[in-house]
Amino acid sequence: MEPTRANVTPLRGVGSPRGGVLPSEAERLTEASSVLLASADSDLRLIFLNAAWERMLGWLPEELAGSPVLDLLHADDLEKTALTFTAARANGLAEIDLEVRVATRHGQWRWIAWNFRFEGGRWYGAGQDTTERRVQERELATGQGRLSEVQRIAGIGGFDIDLVRGRTWWSDEHYRIYGVGPDTYQPTFEGSLEFVHPDDAERAQSAWRALSAGGESDGEIEYRIVRPDGAVREISVHANVTGDDAGVAIRLAGTVQDVTDRRRAERALSAEQAKLRALVEQVPAIVYTAGLGAEARWDYVSPQIEILLGYTAEDWAGDPKRWWNALHPDDRRRVLQDEQEAAEPGGRLHSEYRLRRRDGDWIWVRDEATVIENEDGELRFQGVLLDITAAKRAEEALGRSEAKYRDLVQTSHDLIWSLDTQGCFTFVNDAAKAIYGYEPGDMLGRRFTEFETAEQAAADLKVFSDLQAGGGVVGHETRHLREDGQPVDLSFNAVAMRDPEGAVIGSTGTARDITEQKRTQHAVQRQHAQLQAIIDNSPLVIWAKDRAGRYLFSNGLHNNIYGAGRSEIIGLRDADFLSLDLARQFAASDRTVFETGEPMELEQCMAAGGRDRTFIIHKFPLRDPSGDVYGVCGIAADITERKEREDALRSKVEWSFRIRSAVEHDRLVLFSQPIIEIASGRIVQEELLLRMRGDDGELILPGRFLPPAERFNLAPSIDRWVIARATQLARERRVEVNLSGHSLGERWLLDYIEQELERAGADPSHLVFEITETAAAQDLGQARRLAERLADVGCGFALDDFGTGYGSFTYLKHLPVSYIKVDTEFVRDLRADSPDRQVVSAIVDVARNFGIETIAEGVESQATLECLDALGVDYAQGFHIGQPVELNLS
Repeated sequence: MEPTRANVTPLRGVGSPRGGVLPSEAERLTEASSVLLASADSDLRLIFLNAAWERMLGWLPEELAGSPVLDLLHADDLEKTALTFTAARANGLAEIDLEVRVATRHGQWRWIAWNFRFEGGRWYGAGQDTTERRVQERELATGQGRLSEVQRIAGIGGFDIDLVRGRTWWSDEHYRIYGVGPDTYQPTFEGSLEFVHPDDAERAQSAWRALSAGGESDGEIEYRIVRPDGAVREISVHANVTGDDAGVAIRLAGTVQDVTDRRRAERALSAEQAKLRALVEQVPAIVYTAGLGAEARWDYVSPQIEILLGYTAEDWAGDPKRWWNALHPDDRRRVLQDEQEAAEPGGRLHSEYRLRRRDGDWIWVRDEATVIENEDGELRFQGVLLDITAAKRAEEALGRSEAKYRDLVQTSHDLIWSLDTQGCFTFVNDAAKAIYGYEPGDMLGRRFTEFETAEQAAADLKVFSDLQAGGGVVGHETRHLREDGQPVDLSFNAVAMRDPEGAVIGSTGTARDITEQKRTQHAVQRQHAQLQAIIDNSPLVIWAKDRAGRYLFSNGLHNNIYGAGRSEIIGLRDADFLSLDLARQFAASDRTVFETGEPMELEQCMAAGGRDRTFIIHKFPLRDPSGDVYGVCGIAADITERKEREDALRSKVEWSFRIRSAVEHDRLVLFSQPIIEIASGRIVQEELLLRMRGDDGELILPGRFLPPAERFNLAPSIDRWVIARATQLARERRVEVNLSGHSLGERWLLDYIEQELERAGADPSHLVFEITETAAAQDLGQARRLAERLADVGCGFALDDFGTGYGSFTYLKHLPVSYIKVDTEFVRDLRADSPDRQVVSAIVDVARNFGIETIAEGVESQATLECLDALGVDYAQGFHIGQPVELNLS
């Protein structure tokens, strides 16, 4: 550009003689200066310029003399400059500063920082070239912009604190972290400390003081701040301290980062890990991860190992041989076999074995584990070791009890058997020898069809098919062949056996030899016995809930009870999927654990697997690292089958004890019911009726205590008790005594009767013994020998319940009977026109032909008595004749 020239005489710059006068010292300094010097009139036309204009901008001073100052300026700076000079003149300002772009002779622009002073009607100015500084500032601004963007993205702010001048600079991200703006907040070192959370203030201030007093050093501080909007944030500060030569801190610079979200996530993760660790470490079982084989490495074992086995987790995991050495020698081969069968990814280990504790005691454990594959491709077991010592001891006790019952089974006269699904015998008791003629072992593995007759094959096959379909059979009568080829008539009772999943795995039942009964056309009371399949201990059910009752954890067995998957249970409450009553019961026991902080144990009955099942539940609190209870964990074992067995055993054993105690402590009671001669109405004898007095004084009828007494072989003891007291009574009157079928074949019976008669001094004819048709039918030979011996002694013999069997009249031919007692069944509803009348009439006629007298039982009305009289019955007894009366035997 070319400046506009004025019509003035250009003045030479300092550096050449003016008027022949040597330059003054001031003029030399002016010409030598690197600063642009110039003067201008009040209209801003240049008057004087020094030599620096040529050196800096390429202009000769005489070229610019008289040119307007504004002609040399950049277009973007003209308006600002003109306004500045105008305002200065208007406001009477004598001095102004401005920085503008000035043109060089070569058409470039240089930034010049000017200082103008107005004196004597002229402007005097001095200018310095700031172009390089401007470039640096621009580059710095660009770099700072990039840094600010990076800090914003990374969430990292910067700061610079001049401790000497008290100046503080924050980056944009620093402002954002603190929740303030640069236009509304002026940062200071002291002011920044006012943001610190009150709980962290002392610690933060102490840390800053330590940094600022340390000279050259670095430091990192974390604390919370409270923003103006009330939000609490956690920040991490990294500061660099610059010190002077004396080691005094003069500058603090560094970064600040908002770590709130990261710290929250870390705390949440830590809390979850702590909960999981607490759950694992509070479960009363050993949680572990270990390799496969005898001397495999144990990667992890929970602290419970010290409680169960006495070893610390470090001791156990540190010795690969520890598990193998602790394993009972008798269990080692079986356990290794269990491991080999599960040795594939996803395989399941279920094994029970003994481990030696550190103190030398043995405990039983159940090892439940899943096989996983680690990152190195190695198979590892992840599982739990549960202490089942108490359960094993209970099983052993139950086994001993069952052994007693097996003895009863083996001594049973009935055949007790089991078949598999192919119809092959898997068990028969010793009765097989008497019924089939085979040793029990010779029948095992053979199909039942090998023993049946051709005419019964179709019927037997249908029964077997029904059993395979899950049905049962009662009183199936068939004919089989003995080892000698002779037929044997049998009555079968059977049920299907099922596994825990409900699948039919075979059948079991009883068979009674009814050959003799068939020949004598006797009705034999059918009875069947079944052995209940022993169900293995159900695996443990484990779950955990928080204080609000929401499920935190639920294992597969727990889910299966409710027919749900893991994702469906977690987060739910009991009331979301259980009945209201059951949910309240669970909530009540949970609340007890939360309130007391102590474990508890309870029994719970609930529907599971299509039926009501009983569980023993152990609940205990879950605690976080600070000891606060945050949840409750439950572990349940299905004890349904065990309780059923215990209840059945308890019931049977209880009757045994009660009966023995009654005999030993004389709590048996005799009642007397009169028997009259119908023709005269005179009491001729009495029937002695037995009762047992309970602990609370109640009278127990024989229908309740005699069956268990016979099952436990206590009937003979009762018979001895009754005989001893009956002989005493027989000194003064004629009495009838009932004998148990179990005593008929006893050698002591007749000797005992004679001994007691002699001791009491009683007339043998005053003593009449009666047995039932059923007892006589079981062993007619024994019954005949007893009746003949009693007749020899002089005692009477009566056949009770006469008429109820198929071969009642046959007994009269084989037994020396004094009386037959017509069963109540034929007497209770006896009328002139009833079918019972024909039966009673027939009994009376046959009895007379054999010279036997008849006694009618159960007479409850005068009309019945008169009808019996008309039929020729000799004697009668019943409530119409007289109620049973307790006898005082003292």
